[in-house]
Amino acid sequence: MFLKMMNNTGTVVGVEHVKEIYQNSKKALEKNYKKYLENGQIKLVLGDGRKGYNSSERYDVLHVG
Repeated sequence: MFLKMMNNTGTVVGVEHVKEIYQNSKKALEKNYKKYLENGQIKLVLGDGRKGYNSSERYDVLHVG
């Protein structure tokens, strides 16, 4: 789904605060979407999303789950 949302120019940022979930997510993304991780279209961050994500980028969509 996120590939349709980001088109060819968008970026997806995932913020996860549980280290094990972060590691599993990273492995899955490396297996299935490695080129997007490498080119920076997908960013995975280990941190507390409730505290925000320090970025100068503008967001079009925000999903909290």
